[in-house]
Amino acid sequence: MKHALSARRVLSVAGLAALALVPALALAPRARAQEGHEQGEEHEQETPLHQEMEGMKDALKDLANQLRAPGNEEQELQDLLVMERHVLAAKVLEPANMDDVPADQRPAHLTDFRRDMAKLLGLLSQLELAVLDGHPDDAKNLIAGPLLDLRDKAHDKFQKEED
Repeated sequence: MKHALSARRVLSVAGLAALALVPALALAPRARAQEGHEQGEEHEQETPLHQEMEGMKDALKDLANQLRAPGNEEQELQDLLVMERHVLAAKVLEPANMDDVPADQRPAHLTDFRRDMAKLLGLLSQLELAVLDGHPDDAKNLIAGPLLDLRDKAHDKFQKEED
């Protein structure tokens, strides 16, 4: 009995240690991005928002490839879940061009960004329904039409202008 109790204690301590690492892992991308800025480097790809956007892009590419061949519904749903998680993480961040927006317009700009992220979640829900209902052509049309249109318009509104 004493052996079982100590094993539970070990598992409990290990579980608590793992939970303690979660915040550190979540902050690691932000720390790397900050480190790059402190060294005078301009690496947009290291910002937390850019990382979320890259994750969405990768999952979207995977989804588009999966939709080309029937029988990949489980992977398609997994790709959609990955995209949704990235959108949820991104929508609480600031758009890349926030520093370029006049201070009095920043709240509205941030609201527009959040609104577009909510629209994206809605489109991803429609995509998920198309996959669940066995309509890959509808899913492809949602990607090729509304989803890419929203992406392009949002990039025009929220990305930093290149010099």
